[in-house]
Amino acid sequence: MEHARSGSEQVQGEWEKIQRKQVVDPDLLNWNPTASSVPPEMFRDQRFITNMNTALKDWRTGYRTLVGETGKRLSIPDYIRHKETPFATRLKQTAKGRKMLVVADFSGSMQERQDDYKRALVSSMEVLGSIGSNIALFGFGTDPAVGNTFFTVKRFEEPKWTPSHSAKISAIEAHYPCTPTGKAYEALENYIRRHRPELAS
Repeated sequence: MEHARSGSEQVQGEWEKIQRKQVVDPDLLNWNPTASSVPPEMFRDQRFITNMNTALKDWRTGYRTLVGETGKRLSIPDYIRHKETPFATRLKQTAKGRKMLVVADFSGSMQERQDDYKRALVSSMEVLGSIGSNIALFGFGTDPAVGNTFFTVKRFEEPKWTPSHSAKISAIEAHYPCTPTGKAYEALENYIRRHRPELAS
């Protein structure tokens, strides 16, 4: 009982690190750092990750190739396959540093499908992070270490998405008693204005 009340050594260590941090972002006063973590392996959907990596391969390589009747260079493989469109042009296409803000809904209504929800979040965030996107992830739900809360998993100021962030998402539980999506975005208004993400969802 005492162990359940106080949490694991990993949770205690994370909570102590959070408590030691002196600098508080004034734009995130309503947001608590996520203290709990769970190994994220069971929430990695390898098929989804493979398909998403394939769909985003141009973003990973940093360019895409357009094939047509005109272009910057003659492409012999394309000439052999399609004589009418033998030219190729490479266009730079990178996701590096592009800001994407995600607000995760772990309200009680998500409880029955929270494992699928975590699987989608963990898998997609890891792929987006691997192509260089700068992700910030906030949400509302239940952190086993601190209870119902508006939580921070990753801020834009952190350089990249890591397995630690996936472990934090894996630990969040869907028990929040309401769905305050509007209030969450209101609480992030100044942070969003300061960072100007290209995509918010």
